[in-house]
Amino acid sequence: MKIVIPSDGETLDSQASQFFGRCKYFIVLNVEDGEIKKWEAFANPALEQAGGAGIMAAQFAAEHEAGAVISSALGPKAGSALRSLGIKTFKGISGTVQENISKFINGELEEAVGSAASPGPYGQGPGSGTGQGRGVM
Repeated sequence: MKIVIPSDGETLDSQASQFFGRCKYFIVLNVEDGEIKKWEAFANPALEQAGGAGIMAAQFAAEHEAGAVISSALGPKAGSALRSLGIKTFKGISGTVQENISKFINGELEEAVGSAASPGPYGQGPGSGTGQGRGVM
């Protein structure tokens, strides 16, 4: 399986990026039988885009035939795009690319469900959604 991890650098010892669409690099790993068989680093083509970086990053993952993305912060548009492309998403940890892939191989990463790998500021809070819609007219 090919796995994409956003990264701040070009090696497995680089810090996994806190951003998916705006990371500096993507590390694409080929994992078979619990081992990394091959990996490559790619500069993020969407890094300087004015908008749509998360969707472009999802397209990058699809073009590299990824079966999964590991990211600690995945926006709702990117998450939706990845799911529509059939790419699974997993909640990454703060640490290196190597630490993230090791946890993935050992089954220690939680699969992300819903619209994002980590909750964003909108619609993910503890509220019950029972507002009465009584704004000022």
